[in-house]
Amino acid sequence: MDIANSFKQIKAYARIEGAILGVIWVASFAFLVYMPQSLWGNLMILSTPFYAGWRIKNFRDKIREGFISFKAAYFFSAYTFFYASLIFAACQFIYFQWLDSSAFTNLFIQTLQTAIPTYKQLKMDISELQEGIKLIREMNAIDITSIILMQNIFIGTILSAPLAAFYKKEPSK
Repeated sequence: MDIANSFKQIKAYARIEGAILGVIWVASFAFLVYMPQSLWGNLMILSTPFYAGWRIKNFRDKIREGFISFKAAYFFSAYTFFYASLIFAACQFIYFQWLDSSAFTNLFIQTLQTAIPTYKQLKMDISELQEGIKLIREMNAIDITSIILMQNIFIGTILSAPLAAFYKKEPSK
């Protein structure tokens, strides 16, 4: 298979896997927001690298006839995380724009405010923490969503390297 068709194949399958991973992230977010005491949300997020690795292995074994280079595995994984991040961001934007009524932001601010006594006890300046809280209060849905989108793409790109290294399998010469 030539490089152009190989790249198209990687992107096509990564879209499908990214959609599934995006749905997993949305479900995890729903568990974290609506049932914060439950472990399900955290377990779903922590399962992300294992799911991604399983999908790389599946792509390698069933689609690529048992072989995949590091570069192909890396791009497959990175694109999977990219597409999952887009779906997750779209759902988060809908949540923050129309469903949240600042509950998530308030939860985040409460978490930061619990750090204030520790800052004072350690004789650290709390002005930066208070400035951060003020900044979070001023953020709108697109700001929050954009930050989380970039974070997810960045983490997915970084996580793709060890996954690709672990699941690559070159044909023996």
